[in-house]
Amino acid sequence: MFTTLKLCFAACTFAVVTAPAAAEDVSIAVYFGDLNLSDERGLAMLENRLEKAIKGVCGRNASRSIANQVHASRCERNLRRQAKKTVAAITNGRTKFAGDIEIAYRG
Repeated sequence: MFTTLKLCFAACTFAVVTAPAAAEDVSIAVYFGDLNLSDERGLAMLENRLEKAIKGVCGRNASRSIANQVHASRCERNLRRQAKKTVAAITNGRTKFAGDIEIAYRG
């Protein structure tokens, strides 16, 4: 069964939709329409984009407090898990898509 990803057509590599902070919802959209996901190089570039976006939106370096670091770690873990599932669905042909992956975390 095909699942349709929420699509948006962004001109940039990724867009931070909400600002990170403890107990806030965050989401990211990562553009991959220019990548060939059938080869290792394209997949590696997508994973790099996802990782940069995840770290940017979760705000691990924004605060040194333990509570904020724990929140950032949970945010990163959750978004990485979602990204991994979404990329697997795309590369296995189970998902219809256009140029962006959008994932969200409710903190």
